[in-house]
Amino acid sequence: MNHDPLWKEVLHEFLPDVMGLFFPDIARQIDWTRLRFMDQELFPDFTEGELRRADVVAEVQTLSGQDEFIIVDFEIESQRRSNFGYRLWEYRSLLRIRHKKPVLPLVLYLAPGAGGVTEETYRESLLGRQIEEFRYLAIGLPDLQAADYATATTPVAGALRSLMKSGALSRPALKLDCLRQLVGTTRNDAHRALLSTVVESYLPLAGEEAEVFSSMVQQEVEVRTMVTVYEERGFLQGKREALLQVLQVKFGSPSPDLRERVEALATREELERFFARALQASTIQETGLIQ
Repeated sequence: MNHDPLWKEVLHEFLPDVMGLFFPDIARQIDWTRLRFMDQELFPDFTEGELRRADVVAEVQTLSGQDEFIIVDFEIESQRRSNFGYRLWEYRSLLRIRHKKPVLPLVLYLAPGAGGVTEETYRESLLGRQIEEFRYLAIGLPDLQAADYATATTPVAGALRSLMKSGALSRPALKLDCLRQLVGTTRNDAHRALLSTVVESYLPLAGEEAEVFSSMVQQEVEVRTMVTVYEERGFLQGKREALLQVLQVKFGSPSPDLRERVEALATREELERFFARALQASTIQETGLIQ
């Protein structure tokens, strides 16, 4: 799974809420109405010899009037990289030099091992002396207890809890509780769709667990609707990808315009119709996808 696009979208939509959930003392000092994302920041990766884009970079202003940058960088690997502290130190230093403003570095871990909401330190020593100490804030979602955030009133909490420890709850019960929290904290359909994708992606159920969840959700009208919408989106995207594969096999790599046309197909009926045409067509024009 490519985690980056999903989490970047979540942080773009809910950065103030995430900060308020885990670092309320910091969040209270920031004027979130002045938030401006700067995700085009590119940095040389000296270890790999290539450019790397910072995950999420946002410029904000503190309520005291002091300009301040926040870097939110997150680990997306199953095993935490041993050189991550150095890499974050490098990005923070380059941002500081480039913009000449203070930088607050953070990391959101999707893999266990951080110990929850904490502070980590990168140190360098030379000739028996410590010459560098760099501290950054860390959120280790898999090390937190989902029950501790069950009453949070921000909808993003319901999504983030799907990566936390279930405690006394079974996995089906935790999933239902997370989705209930989304329903209870937002009426924004776009936000529900985004956050339910997080829950479905990081708390998947199969076999008996899936059957238990299906039984539990029957009496939850809004939750069941949200699950149905997610499943429909998944079907549609899968069908688009299958159509593109057929087009590539029969007619060569689809052009950007053709890909855009396929991605714009929004209903089962459209996708089924063009899929059948693509299977039978002798030329790309016969598919009806090119005017």
